[in-house]
Amino acid sequence: MPPSTSPTVLKLPTLARSRVGRAFVLPESVNMEVLALEQPSIQVPRKTFYLCLEGELLIDLPYGNFVHLYSGDCVTLEAEISRTLVPVGRAVVLIHTPPL
Repeated sequence: MPPSTSPTVLKLPTLARSRVGRAFVLPESVNMEVLALEQPSIQVPRKTFYLCLEGELLIDLPYGNFVHLYSGDCVTLEAEISRTLVPVGRAVVLIHTPPL
């Protein structure tokens, strides 16, 4: 009988909170990380998918525009759009950037 192997379960919000303000790169993933935010974070303007895992997140965009994400909400922003992630209190976000 082959040895039993169970998949590893990752508690993304817990991992992110252990490194507030610093991204936790997901193992065996392609350009995916989870980030706990307590203060604004300027992001590189490239095509990126954002998924709010916990809390609320404002994504400040040019010309006074913004996106407001609640827990479970997601958005993809195109490469030419500059942005700053602004947590409302505290937020945990999953970030995926496709390979260049």
